[in-house]
This record gives sequence, structure tokens and C-alpha cells, in this order.
Amino acid sequence: MNYFNAGYTMNMYQYMAGGTEAYKNTAGAQKAKTASAKNETFSEVVQRKSKYEESAVDKYKRKHPKDALHVDSQVRAGQRVLAKNNAENVSREDMTMEEYKQFFTGLMNSIPYDSSQRNDMNVWTISEKGWEQMKNDPQYEAWVLGYTSEDRSVHNPWAAMPGYSPNYHTESFGASIEEHLGQSGPMGGMGSPGRRKTQQDDEESWWVRRHRIMRAMTEKAAQKKAAQEKAADYDEKAFDIVAPNAPQNVKDAWMEAVEEANTNGLGMQGNGMMSHISQMMVQRLNQMLKGETENTDILGNTVESAIKVTKQALYNLEYPSAPAYRSIGAAQARIREREFYTVFLKKLGALAQ
Repeated sequence: MNYFNAGYTMNMYQYMAGGTEAYKNTAGAQKAKTASAKNETFSEVVQRKSKYEESAVDKYKRKHPKDALHVDSQVRAGQRVLAKNNAENVSREDMTMEEYKQFFTGLMNSIPYDSSQRNDMNVWTISEKGWEQMKNDPQYEAWVLGYTSEDRSVHNPWAAMPGYSPNYHTESFGASIEEHLGQSGPMGGMGSPGRRKTQQDDEESWWVRRHRIMRAMTEKAAQKKAAQEKAADYDEKAFDIVAPNAPQNVKDAWMEAVEEANTNGLGMQGNGMMSHISQMMVQRLNQMLKGETENTDILGNTVESAIKVTKQALYNLEYPSAPAYRSIGAAQARIREREFYTVFLKKLGALAQ
């Protein structure tokens, strides 16, 4: 939904207008068409205006030269938004302020969000002076669009994690880059909102800090994914040790049980070490003691043989032949082992039907 009260405009993520389509039916569009006949490109407008008054973008770059390259990239991103909407040659000078607000809102609504932000709530506002500055300063208008495009493209790797809470974002723009203020926090009022502001005394630009944090989060997520993949390799290796000849559906049941129980039938961990001596490992060792060193295929090559061995392992776990002292860690591992056998049997039973 959009509001134009008190010189502010607001855009909710759930509302995605079709670019500048809404503007095309206004009287301002007719004026824009007439103005576009001047064949003055966006870059020519920028050059013409820069002769008379310094852009808010140039002022910021002059004060913060270390940010100049990034600001320029944001302006270019905003110009791409304009090109995508065929708005490069639309004259803002011939629009009323209300027409310009509607026109610019269409541009903002055309900027997509990364899929990881799909459940977030986003609200943007612009002050009256901000509207005036954008309407008369093409570079600043492009910067606001480019910043928005950059911000909405950020991928949050934690959004897919269990228990993640969507965020509520607000972006407030004034008549200069320094006046920009962005805040975010979990929806529902929990936690303290994050705060990012572009201001003269910042030691590190908020957007540099944001992307540094997001990069660290991405790297951490990648490390976690790599560890999970490594653990999955050991889970599969454990299966290959006890069931090299088992059919694919038994292997699939094994891997699904691993995911639910967070362990495998051998007690092999993600680092390749054993958490404890499991009952399937005991059966494998018994075969080796009998001299069957070349045959450690305890699950066999059918669903039925896998069920038989798993039932025996579960029975031996429930009714040990002799009591034994176990550490807390080993006791917890045996609880997970019992859960694995239970889940594995359930899935094997479904295959046998």
C-alpha cells in the first residue's frame, strides 16, 4: 500500500506494483512524453544540472573520498533500474510533486528482493526535502534507487535455518546521503533493532559494515554446510562398511534415519571417530572374529535381511548380556543409536509392505 500523507511515501514488501505502469495513465505521463521529445538522455540531464548545482552525491563523495567508488557503483545500479523501466528520458521537471511521487514509487516497487528476504517486512520513507532533492538531482535519485537495489539483493543465509525469525526493516531517506537511516529487527518486538546510518563521523560506512557482516555470515554458513556434507560422507561410509551389497532403497532408508536420529548405525561421527561401540559394530566384529575378514556385509542384500539384523541390534541394545559402566557421552550416544534403529526399522518395514 502507498501513502502520500505529510510528504512521505511507504512501500510494503507484500505490495509489488508493476514498475511505472501506474504512472503511465496519469497526466504527468503525457507531459513526460512531450518532454522526452527533447531527446535528452539521463546522463545529459545529470551533466546539465551539475553545471548549476553540486549533486548531493558529489557532496558526499567530496567529504568521504574513500566511499566514492562504492557510491558510484550504487548510482550505476540506480541507472540500471531506470533503464529497466524505460525511465531514462522521462522529464521530472514537467511533473508535479504528486506525479513524481507516484512515478518514483513505481520505480521502487520494480526492484526485486532476494528470496531470503521473502518473509521480511520492508518500509521506506522519504522526507519532503528528500523528494525535492531527488526530483531535481538525478544522481541522488539514482543513488536512492541503487542503494535500494543493493540492499534488497543481499542474501541472508540464516533465513533458511530452523527457528529463524523474519525481520522488520525501515529505510528513511532525506535530502542527502548522510541523512539516510536504516533500522531492522525481528518482527514481534523481540530483540534490539539493528541501526545503520550514513553519517559524516562514521569510521566505517554502514553499507561496508553490513556487507562485511553478511559476508562473514555467508562464510560461516558455508563452513557449516561443508561440515554437514563431511558428516554425510561418513554416514554413507558407515553404510558402505556394513552393507556394501544392499539395494538402493535400503541405503535411502539408512540416510533418512540418519537425518532424523542425528547418528548412524555404527556410531561413526562427522570426524570419522566412533562415539561408542554400537550393536551393529559388535555384529561386524563378531563376523571378523569368526575369520570372515573379507565379508563384513551384515545387512545383506535384501530389505528382509536388513530388517532381521536391525531388529537383533535393537534387541541387544535393549537387553545387554552384561551390565557395563558407561560415561554420560556414551549413554547419550546409545540413546541416539536406539532412535536410529527404531526409525530405520520403521522405514524398512514400509519398504517390505
